[in-house]
Amino acid sequence: MEPLYIEGCNLMPISERQITNAIHSGICAANEKYEKWSKGCWVTDSGVEGLMTAEIAEAINKKQSKDESLELEVAFKHIRTCSTANIARGRRPTALNENNRADIVLFNCDYQPTCVIEVKRSWDYNNCWLDLQRICALVDRYSSNKQGYLDNGFLAMLIAKREGRINSPEGIFENYLKKVKEYVEYEFNNASRKISIHHKLARTLPNYYQKEYGNWQAWSLIIQISRAE
Repeated sequence: MEPLYIEGCNLMPISERQITNAIHSGICAANEKYEKWSKGCWVTDSGVEGLMTAEIAEAINKKQSKDESLELEVAFKHIRTCSTANIARGRRPTALNENNRADIVLFNCDYQPTCVIEVKRSWDYNNCWLDLQRICALVDRYSSNKQGYLDNGFLAMLIAKREGRINSPEGIFENYLKKVKEYVEYEFNNASRKISIHHKLARTLPNYYQKEYGNWQAWSLIIQISRAE
């Protein structure tokens, strides 16, 4: 899905590819920074999602046009208030509780929400299910299908795997990724949404740490929920 030109904006908005690339860069930056601080630990070892969120936001903001912005810890109520979506009357889905907050929200030049990003240090079925449910609900309710602009949501994390007796970290990760893809498709795919999963090698543990910790590799994993075309 190509970025839509918005009347009144001077520059083309940030694209989906730029967002996914920036998320990957931010995850890598946070992980390498924490590895340096902790002498070998990764963000998957500690509850440092705030560091990941800040680095992802920094990387995205560098790619945004001068008229775009982003905010952290944005209440769902604020997303609703800023959106131009035509919302039917009735009870809101539980996932859209107005006290919930999105880790990162991107805004266009008219201060309308265009994208939400949730950040997790690693995959956890229960917590990730809740985040994906909320992302789906936001896209379903505030996308251009409803005259809004929020056409994309992302769940971003780092997946770390250690070399086994038989399998390499890459082989273990590929098997793990297959299970995650099957789960997400089964739980969240429908005719109104498109699901895309992006991954990229983020880090190989340096040799001087492998003597103590073993051979570890980590990948950024980004689950994208988009409005179906």
